[in-house]
Amino acid sequence: MRDRGMIRRLAGAALAAIIPIMSPILGAAMASSPDSWQESWQKSEAACLKAAKLRQAKAQAAIPFEGAVLRIVTGRYPQPHMQNAAATLYCLYDKRSGKAEISEPNAP
Repeated sequence: MRDRGMIRRLAGAALAAIIPIMSPILGAAMASSPDSWQESWQKSEAACLKAAKLRQAKAQAAIPFEGAVLRIVTGRYPQPHMQNAAATLYCLYDKRSGKAEISEPNAP
């Protein structure tokens, strides 16, 4: 019986410690309407596809952050010396400025 009581107290203490930390994050996420999320996805996709300058470009995964969206863009390099090679790029879209920055993943 003593172990259950200790587990409950520890769980309660952990919850009490996490709630103040998560409240601003959850509050911001809940304050955004589905329409604003959709608009953010569309803007980040358009900006990243334009900045990537790839043939057959497609925006893949999107990872949201408070002030930015990280996207993975795939396609084909248009430069003749690249011989239409497949490309995977990272795109960081700044929600405030509307600008997209492209980076190639580091090779292992």
